[in-house]
Amino acid sequence: MLSTLLRLSTVSAVLAAALTAQNLVQNPSFESYSLCPVTIGQVDRCDAWINPTTATPDYCNACASAPVADVPTNAWGSEPAHTGGAYASLIVYSTVGGWREYVEAPLTTALSAGQTYEISFWVSHADKSRWAIANLGAYLSVGSVSPFASSNEIPVTPQLESTSVITNKTGWTKISGTFVAAGGESHIVIGNFRNNAGTTAVDVGGVVKWSIYYIDDVSVVRKTPASSHPQLVGWSDLPQPASFGFIDVQDVDANCKPAVTRCRTTAPVRAPAPYAGGTAYDPRYQTVWVSDGQFVAEDYLIPGKSCRARCPGFKAVTADPRALVSGLAHADRSPRLFQLATRPGYMEITTYDNRGRCPRRLTTCRRSLAANAIAGGLAYDEVNDRLFVTVSTQSSTGTWSTSLFTSRPATPCAFVCQARIFTCSQNLVTGLAYDTCKRHLYATDGQVTQTMTVVSATQCLIKLGSCCKKQLSPVYRGLAVIPAWKRKTVGKSCTSELCQSCPAMTIGSAGDPSLGAGFVVTLDGAPTGGFAMLAIKLGSAGTGISLPAPFCGNWYAFPALTTFAPAALGGTGACGGSASQTFPIPVNPMLCGVPMTAQWFVFCKGATGFGLGLSNGLEFTVAGS
Repeated sequence: MLSTLLRLSTVSAVLAAALTAQNLVQNPSFESYSLCPVTIGQVDRCDAWINPTTATPDYCNACASAPVADVPTNAWGSEPAHTGGAYASLIVYSTVGGWREYVEAPLTTALSAGQTYEISFWVSHADKSRWAIANLGAYLSVGSVSPFASSNEIPVTPQLESTSVITNKTGWTKISGTFVAAGGESHIVIGNFRNNAGTTAVDVGGVVKWSIYYIDDVSVVRKTPASSHPQLVGWSDLPQPASFGFIDVQDVDANCKPAVTRCRTTAPVRAPAPYAGGTAYDPRYQTVWVSDGQFVAEDYLIPGKSCRARCPGFKAVTADPRALVSGLAHADRSPRLFQLATRPGYMEITTYDNRGRCPRRLTTCRRSLAANAIAGGLAYDEVNDRLFVTVSTQSSTGTWSTSLFTSRPATPCAFVCQARIFTCSQNLVTGLAYDTCKRHLYATDGQVTQTMTVVSATQCLIKLGSCCKKQLSPVYRGLAVIPAWKRKTVGKSCTSELCQSCPAMTIGSAGDPSLGAGFVVTLDGAPTGGFAMLAIKLGSAGTGISLPAPFCGNWYAFPALTTFAPAALGGTGACGGSASQTFPIPVNPMLCGVPMTAQWFVFCKGATGFGLGLSNGLEFTVAGS
């Protein structure tokens, strides 16, 4: 018991450090409090947050005993919290006296010099507020700015400041950006840091003479550069009394770096058998499918959402009630989730349709094994459309020998070929993963992972490679590959003079550009009411070509490999337009590592007619899952 507790203590310490590295803001969604508010002006009742000036910011919480500080309806209007049941409320502009309100909170650790961080927070314009502004900001300070003996603006330059007037009184708008830390920044302050002359304010109508915004979900996250190597990811667990599992990642190809804990899972928690558990990766959403042998769940790996469920956990479908899930794999081209389940002498593979929010079972096949054999690993080859399955057989002395089999997904239990693998130990193989681009197959016994090269998936020709220890407890329960790719934005967005000026218009993306997957390219901050057309070219952005009037800016996506039909720029406010387009990455291994460039062409409606615009460009490299 003592050794178990020590392991729990050690892993918990690593976990705490990992969680701290995600969001450095204490009490970011204002949910934790010492006392419920009973009137306005009581932000100090919210844990970690303070009022740094002589003004009176409000704390609104659903627990409030007075309607003026309630959620969703309070003194300034009605708005549900972005997360939970609480938020702050600030007067950020006043035509009389220059009144400004701020909230301040300490960070869990000071920022490191030269490191890039992303700051973000969500705002909603209060219903009764007459003025909307474009200068909401966040300032990262070395030490607290409190006490600031004034109710006017704090005269500092924020690292993040919105550039568009935020008029949305229904729903929430995200303000975000990145900056390079000078070092030592330990507190975050939210508000408007400009005086009246420097503030862009618009009269939008309202019964109170100020500009009031609700603030929720404040975040400061260190941006980790993308690895040049794919990373392995696996769900892990600990014995009782642990009440959570772990998602661990490891860069095996880069000189066998130690695994680190990305986040923890509240479900699943613990595998009931040594061979139970599985892990698969879905590049569309950057999520990990995990199983403890009986339940299956899908969790995000995106910073700020890590280990939050995308699809609620469900009980695994098994044909044999005694079989436990022992492997998971994901196919991206036609989204399917494969589930391997086993018990001594038996295995089955279930195929789920994964095109919707949660998977739907399609088929299940069964296969008998030797009485002392366990099927413990499952992986998928996107290029050759093949499943890899490991079967480990126990000898009379208790050691295990492992064979690799391949099959076609249409008939997953009908093995095509066989090869002996895994020389790193004589233990049971509990996880299997495949990198399509590198043609690397990874097998693990939970503690040691062996890298192998697949010479032929159809003939089971395997070249054995090096062994790498996890170097972190607990053991992997399944294995998958997180693809490695690079992205950067180039140039600046622009609009012609007939369009609304939207300097914050920017291109973005969601998911991984992985072979077979749908890569989502987004556009935000565009002129509302117009249209946008996405173009993608093969190759890097370069310097682009300069377009003549009435166009503007540089065209980086020329010559285009493909273009998409125009998408309507829906949204609120003059520059609240947004659009997205899914680009299916072809299943061609020759694209691995090849750069591609995406850019939006914008048609915008102005006061005197239609104008034109261009987004900045997005350069990305193709990866394999």
